[in-house]
Amino acid sequence: MKKPPKLKPLRNWATLNRDLMKMNEPAVARLLDEERKGLKRLTFLFRIHARLNKLRRERERNQMVKSL
Repeated sequence: MKKPPKLKPLRNWATLNRDLMKMNEPAVARLLDEERKGLKRLTFLFRIHARLNKLRRERERNQMVKSL
């Protein structure tokens, strides 16, 4: 039997979606790593990965604009 997640946002879908929107890029990356090590729920992995990509894209675009 797999252990329940240590991080609160990974406990259920509602907390994931609520908390994910408040988190920064390193925190979201940590969530992704924890889910990969833990329960490996595909829907959670996809959702976290999508949010991480959005945060990365925003950061990279901001860096491009600043470098012009």
